[in-house]
Amino acid sequence: MKPLTPKMRGAIVYGHNCGQSSRTIAKQLGCEKTTVNDILKRFYETHSLTPKKQTGCPPLLNLPAQQELKEFVQENGENHRLYTKKLATVWTARTEQLVSAITIRRNLKKVGLTACIPRKKPALSKVYY
Repeated sequence: MKPLTPKMRGAIVYGHNCGQSSRTIAKQLGCEKTTVNDILKRFYETHSLTPKKQTGCPPLLNLPAQQELKEFVQENGENHRLYTKKLATVWTARTEQLVSAITIRRNLKKVGLTACIPRKKPALSKVYY
């Protein structure tokens, strides 16, 4: 879900102070009723409209790095054929940022590139014994 802007958060509190229901506010702003209720609950507990700080580790590859990785993979035919473990070692050598093969695979999937294993094709000619 896309985070709400401070303007929308203020509109939720204003609508509630004017006597509108959570469902009406959600319909007007195009968000879920539970989102409206969560924002109101946080506002009345903390008296602030700022969202909670994101938990967990920050991503190793941010959006510009993901786009750079996509361009790197697509720039010539050789990189396109590399498997993710080899891509991880090449990426580490190129950017001096240590990443695993799983991280490479996950970020390539986020930018729209997925790996596929070609199907085994039957032989072109029949062999008779």
